[in-house]
Amino acid sequence: MTEPKTSSLQLLSLKDVADQGLFSDGDWVESKDQDPNGEIRLLQLADVGDGEFRDKSSRWLRQDQADTLKVTYVVAGDILIARMPDPLGRACIVPALSSKAITAVDVAILRISRSDVDARYVMWWLNSPKTRATIANLASGTTRQRISRKNLEALTLPIPPLSEQQRIVATLEDHLSRLEKAKADIERSAKATQRFTESLLHDIFSTDFVLRELGCTKIERKNLSEVAEVQSGGTPKGLERLTSDSPTEGFSVPFYKVGDMNRDERYMVSSRSYLTEAQTKDLKLKGVPKGSVVFPKAGGAIATNKKRLVKVPGPIDLNCMAVIPGEQMLPTYLAWWFESFKLSDLANGSILPQIGKSAVKQVQIPCLSLDEQELVVNYLEEKVSIVREQARLLRQAESSVELLRRSLLNDAFKGKLLGGIDDGN
Repeated sequence: MTEPKTSSLQLLSLKDVADQGLFSDGDWVESKDQDPNGEIRLLQLADVGDGEFRDKSSRWLRQDQADTLKVTYVVAGDILIARMPDPLGRACIVPALSSKAITAVDVAILRISRSDVDARYVMWWLNSPKTRATIANLASGTTRQRISRKNLEALTLPIPPLSEQQRIVATLEDHLSRLEKAKADIERSAKATQRFTESLLHDIFSTDFVLRELGCTKIERKNLSEVAEVQSGGTPKGLERLTSDSPTEGFSVPFYKVGDMNRDERYMVSSRSYLTEAQTKDLKLKGVPKGSVVFPKAGGAIATNKKRLVKVPGPIDLNCMAVIPGEQMLPTYLAWWFESFKLSDLANGSILPQIGKSAVKQVQIPCLSLDEQELVVNYLEEKVSIVREQARLLRQAESSVELLRRSLLNDAFKGKLLGGIDDGN
């Protein structure tokens, strides 16, 4: 192999970097070309992480199928580049695998055989925010963004001497590993705060905690239907043609859907769809009042376990259910009680889970006097407010870790991590 000529800093395209090696798209492999009992693994977009091989897919081909398709094999040390989001252009190094492997067509394979280029240096450069932004600008597609291999080949990167590349990679990976440890610590703390809240709610609503610790005098467990009304939603035909996407020009009544539960962590406060008062009456839509608790009753949304306290009255669609507290039930007490269990415990069906009104009506709720309910609510608000603040700080810390990671990746290729690199941009 001819030794490539080097200078203190080269500016090379990815096509030049791939010289003597390989730069290819993965293979077009349809379902009919696959066999779960095959011996050749089909790597996919899900396997390509942001600097890490995720090892998530489990698709296979037989050797004869691979021979017929004339596939390109992936080997340890190759760089895989995702040509589709999310995020677009993320890259990772292929580790040693236990079987032969190929990859799907939306993943590009970059194999570097040059003796003056370190594959990990190139991989991290691909994952840097500046490169990621350049790739995004080169993407095309209306439904899902893609970047072509031709556009990838034209990307230009600074290549310092090999020893400096290796020093940059070593320093960068040392810093990144520390950040990953910090991120893991944050995630553990976040899970601990969640467990604390769950344990607190369990103690309040499933034990004699309120009698023992809060001085309540009596707990009477009743079916929910005895103290509240359970109401399912409905969606009239042609509703979308009648609604406005904002509360303007007389459109003052929110029509709540499951997606509206993402607008606030605790309350139903606004909607993507609004009706006029007249439309609500004409369509015979029964609204749910302020103080009701709304939750999803169908499909995968049940697993999100979202329950929201209604702040602005309005009807709900067919995928929602509401519980309206009676006169002897504080809305806030009802909302906290709902937080003490999982909606999935009420659901039937595995393919398309559903929550029926009868199941909700028969759930046992601990009933206290209104004064004692208020005592419980105040206690929970005080304790959980501390947890929420902790969760907020953890989210803030997680964002800081991600910002620092992005900064490190940028600095590594601007000469600020070790010095000596400047691509002129």
